[in-house]
Amino acid sequence: MSLKSSRIDSLRVFQTHRSTANLVEVEVALESLSTIVDVSLGAVSSDQTTVCSESGSSTNVEFLSPTGDVPLLQVNLVDVDSASVQEHVKGTKEDEICSGRGLCDQTTGSCTCFSGFGSSDGQGRKGTLDDCGFVVPIFRCEDGSLDC
Repeated sequence: MSLKSSRIDSLRVFQTHRSTANLVEVEVALESLSTIVDVSLGAVSSDQTTVCSESGSSTNVEFLSPTGDVPLLQVNLVDVDSASVQEHVKGTKEDEICSGRGLCDQTTGSCTCFSGFGSSDGQGRKGTLDDCGFVVPIFRCEDGSLDC
């Protein structure tokens, strides 16, 4: 079956109707929720453009932010024969203030990171988020010491 329209509500429930909702439309609908900041949708088949089809299709949804082990999506079927949601990778990132690697100034919401940590992109790489989620690489001298 194909999707007619899609609706995602604040409880992460995906309501489907017959139609052709594409991956971008579903990503935008998910990211419009107050509980989801960033997701990535990917088609399992290289020629797949819609979330559902009469011949069957699979779509991967990766929650990039917020981090942590988020609840599974729920699917409510309307005029669709079947659908399922499976967890392929359990969330392993923490969702803590300043990533648990700094102190938060409650008046500004800014983090002062502990030594060795800095701003990340929300995925552990260097970025502009004031979250202490990036581990700053430690460079050693040729003799193995930290004092070069």
